[in-house]
Amino acid sequence: MNLFDQALAFIAPSHALKRMQKRVAIDAFNDYNLKKRRYEGATRGKRLGNWGLNQNSPNFDITQALPDLRSRARELCQNNPYAKNAPGRIANNVIGTGILLTPVSTTGNKAAEEAFKKSWSAFAGSTACDFNDQLNLYGLQSQIMRSVVKNGEALVQRVKKRYKKGEIPFELKVLNPALLNHLENRVDIDGGGYIMAGKEFNKAGKLVAYYIWDRDPAEFIAETKRIPAEDICHIYDVDDAGQVRGLPFFSSIILRMKDFDEYEDAQLLKQKTSACYSLWRTKPQLDTVLNVDPKDKDSDGNVYERVFPGMVGELRAGESITVAQPPTTEGFSEYSRQNLQGQAIGIGMSYEAFTGDLANVNFSSGRMGWIEFQRNIEHWQWNMIIPMFLEKVFKWFLEAAFLAKEIPSIEFKATWTPPRREMIDPVKEAKAMVQMIRAGIISLSEAQKQLGYVPDEVFAELVKDKKMLDELGLMLDSDPRFDPERMNKQQQNKTP
Repeated sequence: MNLFDQALAFIAPSHALKRMQKRVAIDAFNDYNLKKRRYEGATRGKRLGNWGLNQNSPNFDITQALPDLRSRARELCQNNPYAKNAPGRIANNVIGTGILLTPVSTTGNKAAEEAFKKSWSAFAGSTACDFNDQLNLYGLQSQIMRSVVKNGEALVQRVKKRYKKGEIPFELKVLNPALLNHLENRVDIDGGGYIMAGKEFNKAGKLVAYYIWDRDPAEFIAETKRIPAEDICHIYDVDDAGQVRGLPFFSSIILRMKDFDEYEDAQLLKQKTSACYSLWRTKPQLDTVLNVDPKDKDSDGNVYERVFPGMVGELRAGESITVAQPPTTEGFSEYSRQNLQGQAIGIGMSYEAFTGDLANVNFSSGRMGWIEFQRNIEHWQWNMIIPMFLEKVFKWFLEAAFLAKEIPSIEFKATWTPPRREMIDPVKEAKAMVQMIRAGIISLSEAQKQLGYVPDEVFAELVKDKKMLDELGLMLDSDPRFDPERMNKQQQNKTP
C-alpha cells in the first residue's frame, strides 16, 4: 500500500476498501491473461514436471546414448521379425541392384567418357573394389545402407595399394561403426582444434581426422589410430546442424518394439490357455470312488476323468460339474495394427512395407503409402548415400585412375541413377508418364532415370536394335514407322 492509499484509509476507510478491491480484481485479471497466453508445453506443473527439460546439446545426448541404442537395436534385429526385416527392406528400396554412375566429360570428350566407363565397370562391377574381396560396389552400397539402419551410421575407409597394370590402386574397406571411438573427446589441440566423439575438427570447425580402433576392442586388445578425413566416408542421416554421429533408425521405437514383443508373448500364452477345455467336478466330503478300472488311475492312484463326444454321464448325489471359463483374446488384431503403424512411422516406412500386411490395401491407399515411403527413399538416396559415399568414391576413383593412366583426364562430373520405382499399376502409370513426356512436363531422359535406366545406354541400344531389325527385315509395330494405322494412312495418301 502506497502513501496515498494509507492516507485515504485513515480519512475514508470505506473508499480505501473499494479502491483495494478494484485493484485486486485488476491484478487477478492481468494474471489470468498472462497465464492464458503462455505455451502449455513450457509449463512445469504436476502434469509435465521436469519432462524434456534437458538442456544438453544433441551431440552430448547422442554420444551418451549411442552404445546402448546400437546394442539394443542389434538385439531387436536378431530376435524381432519386424526389426530383422526392416534393414534389408529399406536397403532393397534405396539401393536395389545398385545406384549407377554415368560419367560426363566436362570438355565433351566422348573418347574419354568411354575410357572412364570401361575402367569404372571393371572396378565397380567386380570384387576388385572390396578390401575383403566379397562384394562389388553395388553390394557394398546395400551393406552400408543396412548398417545405417541398424547402427545409425556406416564407415568406409580408402585403403591404398601398390599399383598393378590394369588395376585401380585402392580398395574400399567397410568398417564396423563401433570402431569409431566415441570416448575420444579433447579440446585445445593443434592451436584451437578439438575432438568430439572420435572426430577431430580444426579451429574453424572443419573435419580433419577420425580416431578409429585398429580392431574391435570387444574382441582384442586395441589401440586408437588417427586416420585423415580424406580417407574416410562416414555415412549417417543428419537431423541436427553440427551433428557428428548417427542414430539407429530404431531409436524412437526400441521401447515400443520390446513392449509389443512382450505383449505378443502374453497373448500367445493367453491363447494357449483359452484353447484348454476343462471341467471341475465337485464331490461330497469324504466321498470315495469305488470299482475304478486300474487303467483309469495314474501312478499315484489318482483317478483320470474323461470327456468324449456323445458322452452321457451320470452324477451321483451331491456332485456337480463346473466348466472352466478361460480368458478371451478380443482386440488383439486392432491393437497390433495400431502399434505396428506407430513402429512403421518411427522407422520411416509404410505400414505395408514394414509388416507385409496387404489385407486392407486397395489401389489408392497402397499408392498413397508408397508415395510417402518413396519420399523417404529419395531422401536417403540423394541426401545421404550419394553425397556422403558415392561422390567421395567417385573423387577417389578419379585420382587413382588418372594416376594409373586408366583415364586421360580428371575433367568429369558424375550423374547418378537410383534403382527404378516399381509401378503399382503399370498400365495406368506408364500411360500417364507418356502423356507427361508429350506435354513437355518431363524429358524422355528423366523418365528413363525414374525407371532406373541410364539414358545413354538406352538410346545406344535403341539404335543398335533398329539397325539389326532393318538388316533382318523385321517390322515390329513397336516401331512407329511400321504402325498399322500410320501405314494405312500413308497408303491412302499415295492412292490417286
